[in-house]
Amino acid sequence: MARILAASAVLLLLIGVTSAQSLKGCYRGNEASVSADETSAHMTNEGCAVDCNAKGHAYSATGEGQYCTCMGQAEMQSLTVASDAECDSPCTGDLSQKCGGADDFVTVWITANGTKRSLVERLREALKEGHMTEE
Repeated sequence: MARILAASAVLLLLIGVTSAQSLKGCYRGNEASVSADETSAHMTNEGCAVDCNAKGHAYSATGEGQYCTCMGQAEMQSLTVASDAECDSPCTGDLSQKCGGADDFVTVWITANGTKRSLVERLREALKEGHMTEE
């Protein structure tokens, strides 16, 4: 049984290494916490997340339809959860997507780096709790 659980853990880790970004939700920051790292007339949530992932960040945030901000855990903790209705600005690169809103509302995504870290943290917690042990 332990080998099956260990194999499952490795599989989850591999999925985390190769998985794409995922939506975290709409948040509100302030001018300092969500200041743009880049602006684009072709902004998309995926493009922002890919760029932030390449820079080693766990989170990406789009705002006002055209801005991209890369964040780590500390910056993410400075944001407050907001209603999805507040993130109503269409992305300039794909009008069917929402890229944040006005007044420092941002659409936050977990990058592949963030997904990988999250899976590793959950794996470590499971090992500590004794759900996965070696024989």
